[in-house]
Amino acid sequence: MTDKMKLKSALSGKSRLLVYFASGTEIKECYYKLPFELIILVDVAFKKPLKIAKNVVCVGLWSTNAISLFKELEISISCMATGIDGLEEGGCAFPMNGNFCIGSLLPILKNDFLHIAFPKQYRRSWKKLFLDMPFTSTLLNQTDKDYIDPKIFSSTNKAGYVWRVTKNVEPPTNFKLGGRNITIQRKSIWDNYESLDKLFVRCPPIEARNVKKLFPKAEIIKDFTFEGILQYCNRNNVSSIGLSPWLRHEYKAFLQYLLDNEEKNPLPRVIHFNHLHRNDFAQVYNLAKQSSISA
Repeated sequence: MTDKMKLKSALSGKSRLLVYFASGTEIKECYYKLPFELIILVDVAFKKPLKIAKNVVCVGLWSTNAISLFKELEISISCMATGIDGLEEGGCAFPMNGNFCIGSLLPILKNDFLHIAFPKQYRRSWKKLFLDMPFTSTLLNQTDKDYIDPKIFSSTNKAGYVWRVTKNVEPPTNFKLGGRNITIQRKSIWDNYESLDKLFVRCPPIEARNVKKLFPKAEIIKDFTFEGILQYCNRNNVSSIGLSPWLRHEYKAFLQYLLDNEEKNPLPRVIHFNHLHRNDFAQVYNLAKQSSISA
């Protein structure tokens, strides 16, 4: 039996899963007592790709590879835990609580889930990293029913927190731009992976090759000019695409380029602008309002 089949078997019938990213290789006795049916530890430092001991599963993969595997196995995560990422000393190349990881994880997190993290390890604003996302969160304390001591997941003195999180699916905004159908929506672009022909995504540079290998529908948006996106779509008969934020909030030139080049490059016919943070794509939303008024 392959490791993938072994993991699938271990997951069978389990509905309450905790996944601990950048876990380190220590398997603590307290993990076995956590109130979940399965505890999945993810860290590339594990010597074997898969090890199962009672209700603890060790997955020896990079986070992106593990997320790809979890999506393939259609798991649904009840609790996402991250310790100290190791951005400064542990070899981690990107934050586990940043846009890339949170965005790619959202499709496999339950609508209501727990999030355990240590925000003070990051230099960027924690609000930008986590609180300004398409969900609402409540900070738990020791008296709350679902509270789990964050110290279980770190040996440092930095403060850890537990949130009860509910995903918010905001309604899409739709309008026509010439003959193209435009949709803007505040949700993970990865939610559209199956429904669109191609996704133009952002990711840490070190993960670009890996992302394209694991997700064949994905292209790295920073590799393309305006002309490059349209030429790629028309050369490869790509009719529908998703776009991540990439132009530092300045989209007027791109929108005008789409209009000016529709006859020369009619594809894509459908464009989804997907974003995590509230102020992303403000100029696209403004154009949608203008289109609604003029209609």
